[in-house]
Amino acid sequence: MPRKYLDFDAQNTTLKHELVSETWCDKCAESDIGISSPVLFTENGREFVEGKCLICNTACKMEIFGEELNKSERPDPFI
Repeated sequence: MPRKYLDFDAQNTTLKHELVSETWCDKCAESDIGISSPVLFTENGREFVEGKCLICNTACKMEIFGEELNKSERPDPFI
């Protein structure tokens, strides 16, 4: 199933802060470093946030658990 992009800006301020700060970077092997350029999407019935690590600039993708997302859709940001 293809990605369905959600509007990151439509999320409440607290949730946006959590999504960009409570992260994991595989390259740095550290948590809560933070990401830039967050993209929110659903894929195969699961919700994710993806962005670039603030330390090493590696792409980071994290599954979102237990959050109530605003499901406002937006076009693919990479087209």
